[in-house]
Amino acid sequence: KAAQGDYSEKRFRREPEVLRLLEKKDYPAPRLLTQDLSSEEYDFIYLMMSKEEGRNIDSFSDGEKFKNMQKTRKKQLLQDAGELLGRLHDDFRFEEYGDLENMHGLEVDARDKWSEALRDIMEKHSLRGLKDSRFSDLSSEAREYLQERLGELDTGDKPRLVHQDFRFGNLLVEQNQVSTVLDWERAISGHREYDLFKAERNFTAKFKTETIRDEYQESFLEAYRNVLELQKGWKNRRQTYQIVYLLEAMWTFDEWSSGMPEEVIDRIAEDMRKEFRKRIRDEETVAFPSM
Repeated sequence: KAAQGDYSEKRFRREPEVLRLLEKKDYPAPRLLTQDLSSEEYDFIYLMMSKEEGRNIDSFSDGEKFKNMQKTRKKQLLQDAGELLGRLHDDFRFEEYGDLENMHGLEVDARDKWSEALRDIMEKHSLRGLKDSRFSDLSSEAREYLQERLGELDTGDKPRLVHQDFRFGNLLVEQNQVSTVLDWERAISGHREYDLFKAERNFTAKFKTETIRDEYQESFLEAYRNVLELQKGWKNRRQTYQIVYLLEAMWTFDEWSSGMPEEVIDRIAEDMRKEFRKRIRDEETVAFPSM
């Protein structure tokens, strides 16, 4: 794995230290074999990780896909995922919230409150990017909503190691079990609900009916709660996080929708706008299905 450029390198440099941290508690992630973060020999930095057995089952994989599996297998894999995410949040904790920096070991770009750390993250990425996107007209409205609601996300919970992109595209499956979690370059010290509800959305947004979606959500959340119980009021906070994830999807829209037919892109963009409008009014809605 290699990286070039200031932004890529900054995220890339934290991954070796995160992998070392995970190995200490035998968490199922690739093992770091070697690295060169100096850029002295080449004009890029690189690291080498162990090759892990397993296959990818997301919608873009070449092999068997999650969406085509039998119901019992789907539930089992969601339970595996919920348990592994619970283990991650239970085993790895920090004293403060913020970005993880590789400065002779992991250090936190510290914030005492999660709402402050999350606001920093959003100002650097989704809120800044929204201004130059097809959703720029929603920027002011999004800022006003977050100004009112982000403080509600401070629950006094201990900062945890947060993956930020926990989805089937970053999981390997071996012998009908989730065996390995990949791609740790975005990891931060954050609130576990940020990770949990984003993963929940990634796993279940595409199910066709609310009844089916709720059933699979429950399988995932129950497995997580068997490891680590949720804090009081989590359902209300989940609604705020859905806006956070939606803004991130809007910011990266051109990237992940690239290659889709124009009529599909327009339909998805309209679905996202509808979801945004309903969520800021605290109306019942569902995640747009093409995320």
